[in-house]
Amino acid sequence: MHVLAIDTGSYSIKYVSSFVEKRSITHVEMSEIILQDYINDHPDVDELQAQSHIIKEIIDSVARPDTKIIYQIPQHLITTRFLSLPVKSKKKAEMMVPFQLEEDIPYALSEIQYAYKLEAQKTQCHALVELTRLSEFEPFYQALKDQNILPNVLTTETSAMDLFFMDNSMMGSYAVIDIGHKTTKAFFFYNGRLISAHNSFFGGQLINEAISENYKIDLEEAVFYKHQNAYYLTDSQYEDVDDGQKDFARMMDKVSHPLVSDLSRWKIGFKINFGLNLEHIFICGGTSNIKNITNYLGEKWDVKVSLLESFERVHTEKIDLHAKNKCKFVLANMLAQSWRRKNKLLNFLTGKFTQASLSDVPVHSLAFIATRVASVTAVLAISLLAERLLIIRDIKAVNTKLTTLMKNDDLQITGRVRRQLLTDPKPVYDAVVKKQRGVRQEISTLQSAIELQALAPLVRVSQIAGKTSATLIEFKVTDLKEITAIFSANKVEDLEALKTSFARSELDNLQSTVDPQNLKLTVTATGN
Repeated sequence: MHVLAIDTGSYSIKYVSSFVEKRSITHVEMSEIILQDYINDHPDVDELQAQSHIIKEIIDSVARPDTKIIYQIPQHLITTRFLSLPVKSKKKAEMMVPFQLEEDIPYALSEIQYAYKLEAQKTQCHALVELTRLSEFEPFYQALKDQNILPNVLTTETSAMDLFFMDNSMMGSYAVIDIGHKTTKAFFFYNGRLISAHNSFFGGQLINEAISENYKIDLEEAVFYKHQNAYYLTDSQYEDVDDGQKDFARMMDKVSHPLVSDLSRWKIGFKINFGLNLEHIFICGGTSNIKNITNYLGEKWDVKVSLLESFERVHTEKIDLHAKNKCKFVLANMLAQSWRRKNKLLNFLTGKFTQASLSDVPVHSLAFIATRVASVTAVLAISLLAERLLIIRDIKAVNTKLTTLMKNDDLQITGRVRRQLLTDPKPVYDAVVKKQRGVRQEISTLQSAIELQALAPLVRVSQIAGKTSATLIEFKVTDLKEITAIFSANKVEDLEALKTSFARSELDNLQSTVDPQNLKLTVTATGN
């Protein structure tokens, strides 16, 4: 997928052209156009017109038929709300958002255009809501439409920051400070979740004006000097520089006081509202390239400050990505990366502002999906065909076996029933079950007869021993009517008397043995 991410700033327009896949993103082009340079070349346009013209030129020169274009609404048009909804179901939370939002804003819902993102927790849902008044948004939208530069996604910087740190989550509490040309945006996070956002009216433009006024040079020279030579000093560094450098550092300290003061106030509010101490601050934006700014702000805010690194998971071999560009192109980079993530950016082009010609599914992604669907379909078709062939083979084998069995005379299946086998096998099945039931009944009768015959020898032996005091302690009879009986008595005389009784009986092959020590008589014979 080809993505064109444009950062529409108040100082310059920056864009990143990228190829985004599911697991990787490659930047192939990255550039910045200074608004004032464009206005100098086109004196008949104002700042807003210059932004539109530059965006159109970028789209015309970089975009392809399948390109997805994304950029943000100007920050001054946007208001941010963080809502906590007392339900854990997203469906229920979606129904509550409009009512909760209406209670939190000074105008009716019919007067705004808004977009929101829900995040479910254990007992509640958190909603990030970005809104703009229709009276301001509609002229902005119409201007984009007239210039034919409407993007696929019209989002906000807050949404881009939220999505980036959701997918690149860091533990603990931290803030991201984007120091822009006219304003500074501050985003406060806890464990990767955005929980508050603020704006300050400090920006690089104030530094430009201070340098111009202090050193009596025109604004263009001041901008150049700031980019090349401006610096901050910490308190301990004043001892190591000359008076001229001290004066410049004091001027920088004075002009930056609003930013220092604002963040100090936000930090206290962060502590009071959320009970969290700010552990780390990341800075970005063009002004964050001023020398020694991280040490200066770290000392002022008593928090570790470092430059934000957002290009770690991006292939950048085809672009000139030096240290200063890393800070300036943070937002454009975040917008480009958002296309490969499961979560989506907030998009204000919804409702009546939806563009029918725009699709979130790129052509090459459709081809990607279609190829895999075709592959899976082919595999399934081959599997089903193979299964069908195997089933047909098994059916033929079973039919052949059944036909052979039906010819067995022992089954006594009639010809009429046999002919019904292939079309209606149930009559054949019922006939076989009926015959099987009859055979089992015969077997049961024979087994019962055998059991009755086995009792007759026992009765005869018991009758012979009944006239003595001996006790039968073991008796066996085999299918051949071979009898084995063991008797015990208290006296040998009783055993001898029993032996004599057996000798007088009609049992065949009689053999009897007396064990005088154990007082036992063992008799073996054959019944008749």
